[in-house]
Amino acid sequence: MEALVIDLTHGGDLIAIELEKLKLFNTIYLYDIYGSLGKNKSLNKKKLSYQENHLKSFNIKILKNEDDLNKFKNKINADFKNEDLLITSPIHSPLKFHQIRPEKVDLKKIENNFNNFNNFYDDIDEFPPFKLDYTHHEIVKFILNYKLKNILNNIPIIEVTGVKGKSSTVNFLKNIFKDFNPLILSSLGAILYKNNKEYVLKKNISITPANIIETFNLASKIFNSKSNPLKTKSLKPKSLKLKSLKLKYSNTCLTLPKQNNSNHTNLNNLKELDTDYKIAIFESSLGTTGIGDIGVITNLIENYSIAKNTLTAKMAKKQAFNSKFVVIEDETFYKFYSNDLEIIERINNKKNILNTFKIDNYSLYSNKSYSNYLNTTSDIKIGNLTAKNIEISLESTKISFEYKNIQSISNKSLSGEFEIETYAPSMDYILNIINAITVALTMDISIKTIKKSFLSKYGLKGRSSHKQIGELNVIEEINPGLNVSSIKNSINGLKYLDGEYTIILGGEYGITCEEINEMELINYLDDFLNEFNESHYNDDDLKIVLVDELGKSIKSKLSHEILFFNDYNEAINLAIKNNKNILFIYRSNYSKLSKR
Repeated sequence: MEALVIDLTHGGDLIAIELEKLKLFNTIYLYDIYGSLGKNKSLNKKKLSYQENHLKSFNIKILKNEDDLNKFKNKINADFKNEDLLITSPIHSPLKFHQIRPEKVDLKKIENNFNNFNNFYDDIDEFPPFKLDYTHHEIVKFILNYKLKNILNNIPIIEVTGVKGKSSTVNFLKNIFKDFNPLILSSLGAILYKNNKEYVLKKNISITPANIIETFNLASKIFNSKSNPLKTKSLKPKSLKLKSLKLKYSNTCLTLPKQNNSNHTNLNNLKELDTDYKIAIFESSLGTTGIGDIGVITNLIENYSIAKNTLTAKMAKKQAFNSKFVVIEDETFYKFYSNDLEIIERINNKKNILNTFKIDNYSLYSNKSYSNYLNTTSDIKIGNLTAKNIEISLESTKISFEYKNIQSISNKSLSGEFEIETYAPSMDYILNIINAITVALTMDISIKTIKKSFLSKYGLKGRSSHKQIGELNVIEEINPGLNVSSIKNSINGLKYLDGEYTIILGGEYGITCEEINEMELINYLDDFLNEFNESHYNDDDLKIVLVDELGKSIKSKLSHEILFFNDYNEAINLAIKNNKNILFIYRSNYSKLSKR
């Protein structure tokens, strides 16, 4: 059997190598659809040569261009049968499976011929028991079920997807589960925690699904060969079965390790550690793999198109329902999935257990019909965890919580009330907090542990955080996937805060696959500035200062004159000189700004 992996840019190289290690295929082909090996000028020739040679060392055949792909397609039904070819590509790929195969394969006729695959998934409602076309999310699950069956069946796994708030949610979950030595993948890095110490396995790593495998690999490399889970004998693959709390999580819920006040440790000190991370938390783009016991959808504040407008973010994130438990923002479920008959059937048949969260009297999407929905009865519970009586301030925000009928992994139905006081300068930030708490309650984590994890008053470095320069407050909203909705919410959050603020807005392009909608942002900024003019604000107030590529691009298209700097540091210095607090909204990876 042959395998074709599409898209080297989004983790296809790692997937191809891991498939080769399974020894299930005669030849692995890798199609470099975006020309990463030949056109990426940001990589030097030595690095490109190393990457290509590394792939060839695993006998992977690289298809560098469309001509190579066409030659490969000519091999189908000539050198091997169409039904002897497995294909995997990212869910957002513009190249579809039917564009490669000469004709559709009748899976029922050939299913029994493939003993390696026909028993792979024993839960027919999760995936078909046999298939030849996989998304990257699905093939990652395929690989991990072979490689890490023992790990997947013995630790809880949480997968987080959504449009915004993924990294913040994962960070909150990390704080909640830090005593369980979590293994983490997020946009802020692949990280392992041991006895409350942080070990950065890899700093600059994307959240493409293939990097879930990479995170397991990185963790395994620091341990000796006997405890290396990736070097154990391959196990017969079957789908992950959620065990009872006593069976599956007995090692994670009884005795916790003692606290250690030191927060960071050099990687060199990891040589003496065991592979005893007791939970894994993975942030993933455009959906989840389904290896998680809990699939989390933060929100869908922009239901953007992918795969040449053939799919949407909503359809990609739906993969989170491949997990048994699903945690999702309540209005997001109502707006995007409450009319999805497949999902409703799964929930009604208890194949999905749904726990939702919301802020009382708040609409994430300004959806009038959602208010009517809240006033109706439904078989599907509405807002299992609700935040209310919120008192926002920059120093500390008070939040009251009420939870009703949260279904936990130990088959308990949880209800109660509690309060926390923590850093939470905006409704978006609060939603991420509620999300993480809902996951924690689903995992039977105590209220005491939850409250303890939210004692920080400074936010998440590299996302939403707060610091001071003298007596001035600086709120940083730095995000590689910054979009118009998140910009609006950040600016609207200033109404809850005291003092005068200068908004410094800008950033870079090409950080993620989805670029910002410039015209929508320009219209919003013009409306925002019109309101200020009507309120008789002066130009001296420095309401908005634009910076960098994004700022330069939108400056000329605005109907208002706005100050612009190429260097954001000049804008920061000017705001400080004018004794203004700063809201710094910047589209970039935090690592590029860490020197400021």
